[in-house]
Amino acid sequence: MKITLVTTLTELSEHKRLKEECASLGYDFEIIDLSTFGYFIDEKLLDIEGLNNLKTDLVIVRGIFNAINTISTITEHLRKKGIKVFDNNLTSLKYSIDKVNDLVKLSLAGVEVPKTCYTRDWEKFPDLAQRIGYPVIIKSTRTGKGASVYKIDSPSELSEFISDLKSQEKEAKGYLIQEFVPYKFDLRVLIIGENLFTMRRIPKEGEFRANFSLGGSVELFDLD
Repeated sequence: MKITLVTTLTELSEHKRLKEECASLGYDFEIIDLSTFGYFIDEKLLDIEGLNNLKTDLVIVRGIFNAINTISTITEHLRKKGIKVFDNNLTSLKYSIDKVNDLVKLSLAGVEVPKTCYTRDWEKFPDLAQRIGYPVIIKSTRTGKGASVYKIDSPSELSEFISDLKSQEKEAKGYLIQEFVPYKFDLRVLIIGENLFTMRRIPKEGEFRANFSLGGSVELFDLD
């Protein structure tokens, strides 16, 4: 069996793990790097390096942050050609990892989430943070793995933080304000079909973020 990973982020640790698991199962594995995605169209012939005459049993699509709409179209085309594609519903539901939108979806579904504010105006941040109550978390809407997540303990610290972001010409729409929830560990729950898998993530000493990429420890957890 041959498995092909299509991505624009080839160096992610998750991709290395996929390669290791494929090797342990005796599967052939390849990565198609679309980080410099481009194409050439000659009349009706579409030429995309790496995807022309693709011969594989399964395509996994993840981390395609460059040209996402176009790659989604190509992914759907591969599926129509009879190639099995795992893309986390990318083509049927479009790209769904959107922190701003995800929290709205959870709230509308009646799922309790930390107090959260979103605004496109820096001037509203102090009042909103005060409404949530310090300390607050300021989180980028565009990053993962704990990157650009900050704990702000006071109004003066927030003022300094906003001034710094403004000097970098950052826009308020790129950040969320959230309630800080003290915790000993958090749970990452994956639902695959009828199966449920849970990982407990424990922050390292002196760190408020539990991400494994930031030194947190992880272990399996039995969720009730």
